[in-house]
Amino acid sequence: MLFALAGGASASAADLNLGAGTYTVDTTALTFSGPATNTMGTDQGGVAVFSFDNVSIPAGATLNVQGARPFKLLATGSLAMAGIINADGVSATDFTAAANPGGPGGGAGGSTTNVPGLGPGGGGGTADINNGGGGGGFGGAGARGGRVPANSSPVGTGGGSYGDLNASLQGGSGGGGGATTGGGGGGGAVALFGSSVTISGTVVARGGGGATGAGGASGGGSGGAILIHGDLVEVTGTLDASGGAGGLGGCCGDGGGGSGGRIAYQFKTLMASGTANTGGGASGVRTTSSCCPHGEGSSPDAAGFPGVVTKVIAPNATTGPATAVSATSATLNGTVNPNSNATSYYFEYGPTGSYGSKIPVASAAVGADGSDHVVSQTIPGLSPATTYHYRIVALDAVGLNAFGTDIGFTTPAVAAGPPPQPKPKPKHKKCKKGKKLKHGKCVRKKGHRHHKH
Repeated sequence: MLFALAGGASASAADLNLGAGTYTVDTTALTFSGPATNTMGTDQGGVAVFSFDNVSIPAGATLNVQGARPFKLLATGSLAMAGIINADGVSATDFTAAANPGGPGGGAGGSTTNVPGLGPGGGGGTADINNGGGGGGFGGAGARGGRVPANSSPVGTGGGSYGDLNASLQGGSGGGGGATTGGGGGGGAVALFGSSVTISGTVVARGGGGATGAGGASGGGSGGAILIHGDLVEVTGTLDASGGAGGLGGCCGDGGGGSGGRIAYQFKTLMASGTANTGGGASGVRTTSSCCPHGEGSSPDAAGFPGVVTKVIAPNATTGPATAVSATSATLNGTVNPNSNATSYYFEYGPTGSYGSKIPVASAAVGADGSDHVVSQTIPGLSPATTYHYRIVALDAVGLNAFGTDIGFTTPAVAAGPPPQPKPKPKHKKCKKGKKLKHGKCVRKKGHRHHKH
């Protein structure tokens, strides 16, 4: 990655330090361009990821994000955002039948009669000229389109709820098309990751609004998704994933409002959460303008359902003292609290604070509740008379981790056996006079005879 700061300043290849100005991010082409900036992202599991060491987006900088993939801006260090990130779905234009694009990763609005919005919760299209298009769904159901009271045809249905922002990054869905006008596009999906994330600016991923048609208005797109993830998170600005408004009723039916989107905070420490808006979009209202004098077909729903704001805090992990320490093994102990998110754990251990080994190799699950779980693992194959360091590590389903404190223990030396005993000296057999010891027997000496006198 090669880019430089606007205004003549320089940046390392691993930092993104923008100046004032307008920048374009295309998640389909994986490009990030603007004043003195031209860099590429990568496709990671269908998400356009742009990775840097540190990110600075000052006030006066605007990022317009578009394309088929959700947008993820990743800093391994700090991410500071005081400018604007715009990931809105495109609003419909009166009496224009085109399908309107969603924000990055968001579904497009449906075009004209009977064409629903795209995305998992796309709003229904109109059944005939007397029905406005339904709003897209994400945080909840979108509002239904209106109809002329005397007409028995069904209304344009509101899109249903779907998705979990803490499980996958998805944009909003498009609103259903009106008789002669396209629906609003769904809001996009934006994820901002860093070890510390501070946002004093504005991030928008709103659904696009519906529009008036010659025979029934179109639905608004649902709000998108905004995900903030960091060890330390501080938001003093605004996050907006609201649904798009339904189109004005025209002669033959209001457009349904899009449902609100989702905003998620994932953190170890949350200093401030700022302003978070996930409201549903208002449905269109009947009009008696000169172009559309009838003013019939109010929506049965005043607005799309509101979306949701979630907060996920990292698990807690506490290292306990080792037990059953022998010359060659020990039992490591600890406590994990998942803080109501699916969490697993393992122990790191080794002869230094750099560890080098882990047990179990595949993390062990502890659950997804808010209770303390006492866990332990026995490590074999240790060396006698050696000091070891260890700690517990907990990791949850959204990638937040917690580290217990480092604790040491020393294995005892191998116990010494009894000292070796000296071998007893063999006893020598004594023979009577005139005999000698030979092969353990006393025999008469040669040349020696007793004479009788």
